[in-house]
Formats: sequence, C-alpha cells, structure tokens
Amino acid sequence: MMKKIICNEYFLAIILFVIIISVTFLQSINQDFTSIIDFDLTVIHNSLQLVSNKYPDFRDLTAYSHFLSYGVIYKLFSFLNQSLVTNIDLLVKLTNPEIALQELYIISRIANSIIHFILIIFFYKLMGIFFIKKYYKILSTLFLIFSESFIANLTILRSDIVAICYFFISIYFLLDFVKNDKLVKLFFVSFFMMLSLLAKVQIIFLFLFIFFFFIFYCYF
Repeated sequence: MMKKIICNEYFLAIILFVIIISVTFLQSINQDFTSIIDFDLTVIHNSLQLVSNKYPDFRDLTAYSHFLSYGVIYKLFSFLNQSLVTNIDLLVKLTNPEIALQELYIISRIANSIIHFILIIFFYKLMGIFFIKKYYKILSTLFLIFSESFIANLTILRSDIVAICYFFISIYFLLDFVKNDKLVKLFFVSFFMMLSLLAKVQIIFLFLFIFFFFIFYCYF
C-alpha cells in the first residue's frame, strides 16, 4: 500500500511542488532583490509597468509574456495581501520602496518556481504521449531537475525558462491533437506558441524543428 502511494504520480508531483516552493522561499527570504545583479530587478520593474498600463522600458529583447505572467501573478497575490504594491506609480512615491520591492522579489521567485514546476509537468506528460515507461519518465525528469541550466534558472529570473515552459505546453497540445482532434487544442497550441515567442523570440528555431517532426509523427 505504501509503495503504491509513493509511486503514485500525483503524490510525487505534490511532494516535488512543496520541495521546490519551500527551497525557493527559504532562499528568497535570505536574499534581497540586489543579491544577484542580473535580470531580477528588471523583471520586477517591467512587470509592474505592464500591469500599470505602461509600456515596459526593457525593449532589447521581447520578454513581453514573461513580464505579463509575473504581473498577473502580482495581481493575484494582491487579492491575498491588500498592502502589496502592484502599481509602478505608487511604488516610486513610497518612502521605503525597498520593502515593497523585497515582497515583489519573493513573489517573483515563487512565480518562477511555479513556472519550473509546470515545465516539469508538461515534460512528463510529453513523454507519456510517446508511451515511455513510468520508470524512465521519472528518471528523465530527475535528470532535468538536477541539470545545471534548470537549477541556474531556478535561482535567477530569466525569460528562457518561461519561453521553454510555454513551448512545452504548446507542443503537448499539438501532439495530443493528433490523438484527439478537438479544435480547442489547436487554440491552446497557437495561444501558448504566441506566449512562448513573446517571451523569447529565439524559441522560433525549436518550433521549426517541431514542424518537421510533427509531419514525421503524423505520417510514420
């Protein structure tokens, strides 16, 4: 009985989610938004601008859906915490904006962890489409989790993981459409493809590869 519970996919998913969120939260409260001089503050600033009906300052790369995703999550958290600042104009008027920025930083890290978790789920589901055995699916997922790039993206707010996450979701619905041709799945394919491209335009090269793979998958 215990072995069945431990090997249950839903049980493993819940445990993994709790671990990822817990580790992220513990790391975040021991850091601040200036701990890593990279993309973190840029993401927070531009995400706030986007949900404040302003055009983001960051225009060198797309990253639009990255900012949008985080901005929406800020708004959702604001329903639970009324004191959370989700407007860029209010933020700049604060006497101690670093307090509000630290709250947004922790929420951003949690949002980043949720995106990683969703990526893992759809990576696992994609393997299921190809009838890969459960043992190999779990093993492959563990390799993904402990890969250097996965861990690096888990500690820094980057657009790469957002683009790949939406890419996996889009491809999953595309391949699943072959088995069950519901038109709503094509809507999800195009919707998440758009979000993926808006997060990082370079992801288009993966879509080109998938286009040829899809032809092979359908006919052979």
